Parts: sequence; C-alpha cells; structure tokens
Amino acid sequence: AFGECTVSVFNFCGDSVSHEGASYGTVDIGGQCWFTSNLRYLPSVSPSSLGEDYHPYYYVYGYEGTDVSAAQSSIDYVNYGALYNYAAVTTSGVCPPGWHIPSDADFTNTTTYSGGDPIAGKYFKSTYSWPLGAGTYSRRLDLMPGWFLVTVGQFADQGPSAFLWSCLFYTSNAHSD
Repeated sequence: AFGECTVSVFNFCGDSVSHEGASYGTVDIGGQCWFTSNLRYLPSVSPSSLGEDYHPYYYVYGYEGTDVSAAQSSIDYVNYGALYNYAAVTTSGVCPPGWHIPSDADFTNTTTYSGGDPIAGKYFKSTYSWPLGAGTYSRRLDLMPGWFLVTVGQFADQGPSAFLWSCLFYTSNAHSD
C-alpha cells in the first residue's frame, strides 16, 4: 500500500502468498510476479497526527487510534490496506521473505510490457471503486484508488489515482498507499 511487493523469481506465481495474517494473490506480468492487491502489513498503527520521515509510521485511512486489531477491522483497511511513510515501507518484514518493494525499473518493465504509460493503468486498477471508470482487470492487479498523507494530520482525498511506493525515495513527503 501501497507499496506493492514484487520478486524477480518466484516459482509459483499465481498462487497466494500469506504474510503477517494477510493473504495476497499473485500474477505474472512480463516475467515479474506481483501481488494482486494492496499491501496490508500493519505491525502498529498511528493516528495521522503523528509522523515524520525517519521513523516508520503505519496508517489506516479514517482510523485515528492506535489499536491494530481495531484498525484492521475498519472498512477502509479491509478495502484498501494500509498506508505507509517511506521509513515504514523500507523496514525489514514489510514484505514476505524473498519479496521486495519494487524499483523504478520494476515499474517501468511492467508498464512497458502492458502497453506503456497511456494504456497500462487500465490493466492494473480494480474493476470497482475508481471515480473515473473501472479497470479492465486483464492483468489482475486489482489496484484500488487511495489516499496519501500530504502532511502530518492531513490525508489527501481519495481520487482518480493510486500512489505506489518504489524503493527509491524521491521527496520527504512522498507518502503513498
């Protein structure tokens, strides 16, 4: 969330992968194996009023408490997964063993394989919950539109976009789901 976790070599792409209580479908796109849904790793949860760049913060949109079980029961967690700052997305354990947050090259390869920037998005977004039209789901990624933390205490509204983490940090406010 989301940071999508990818791995270059996976012998059973298409099978489900379980990690920290969540199950993820997988799909091969251009020789890369991707999770088909938003990341749900949530070892702790913070209200949106807390955060900075150097320590991991994990959020669930619309949940302002600190109880992980309660956050995981919220409809926004169930539908959209968790939100992370860059320090959280790069912590050990965010992905299952053998998996990683994608690099820019991983995203570029997948986008190129799927027809390039103007076309690829419709193959990756879910068939529902998009304000400007659903995806075709032919690549089966099922990405959901989501929020991102603009500044501590303020999430941007869910809009016609999904913001995905790569393992490369661009700016101090590059929060994503």
